[in-house]
Amino acid sequence: MMYIDNTKKVCQYCGKAFDRKEHKKTSEHIFPNALIKLFPEQYIAFNDSKRFIDNRGITIADVCEKCNGGVLSSLDNYGSRLVHDNFFKEIHVDLKDEVFPIVFDYYKLSRWILKILYNFRRSKNKNVEWFHRALGYILQDIRIENIDFSIFAGVHINTTPLPEQFYEYKPLQINEEPKLIGNSLAVSSLGLDAYANSIKVNQAFATYSIRFGSLILYIILWDKSAELTKKNYFNELMTREFTFKQIISNKEKYNLRRVAAHSNTTMGYRHLISKSGIIQDDMFISNSIHGQSLSKCQKILFDSKGEEGILKTRALIEMDQFPNNTKIRKQYEKYYGKTDQ
Repeated sequence: MMYIDNTKKVCQYCGKAFDRKEHKKTSEHIFPNALIKLFPEQYIAFNDSKRFIDNRGITIADVCEKCNGGVLSSLDNYGSRLVHDNFFKEIHVDLKDEVFPIVFDYYKLSRWILKILYNFRRSKNKNVEWFHRALGYILQDIRIENIDFSIFAGVHINTTPLPEQFYEYKPLQINEEPKLIGNSLAVSSLGLDAYANSIKVNQAFATYSIRFGSLILYIILWDKSAELTKKNYFNELMTREFTFKQIISNKEKYNLRRVAAHSNTTMGYRHLISKSGIIQDDMFISNSIHGQSLSKCQKILFDSKGEEGILKTRALIEMDQFPNNTKIRKQYEKYYGKTDQ
């Protein structure tokens, strides 16, 4: 196990002291910069509470240039190409019941995801002991047995009557400890507790959901002491009761399905809905639009406001939320004139 000094006078990946040469201190993005460039005008969200548009400041300055520009960069290249080639474009709502073939390189994908989560936890000053045991795997693909994790994948599709641009579109998200829910959140409209049928993952160090465009990942980082029966139970649960596919080391090709309920578009991926919950959710939505097609509703509503109308509304909202952001102020003044500041 590689132990990294928490004083951060050394690189938090290779453990080498910072110098002015190959181990010069650099800043590592939490979300890769190449992904941010894919969504330059869209929100980046952490736990759906902190939101950013240009990712300024969302870096961690404790990585040496050799690691940052070498292995970590190659992992970012893999992940960014994966998203760009397969999950960058919005998936049309008429395809919500289709399957989506995808090829994953398990080892590159898992090392990339673990790198992102390690950066994320350090940025929040959280316990990173689990990741210290994983550094050999992240950096050198050393396939050791003292870390265990489960990765599940599905796709995001907007199944609300409104185009996703009408919401705070967040194509890049990290959510800690997302709730696993057995029913639609819409049951609260019937006076029922929407969270009564929730599932807690026992014996996990941490759990996360991550959104990259239309790709949704759910990750369980297992405690060292986690029992095999527990791990098998939750791995089976996520594929049996939810629509996720588990990504495993001896398989490349997968047929992914939608894992999104309408509440994931409006609220983010702080929660994941079961198969039966998604069916309930679709019924609630269908009833709310009196059986009309979702794609028709989305088109009518988009056309009623138009692209410029959406941009104007967004500028108004963002000016209130981010008054000191120069780029947002410029966009606001384009539509509403100069401000006093």
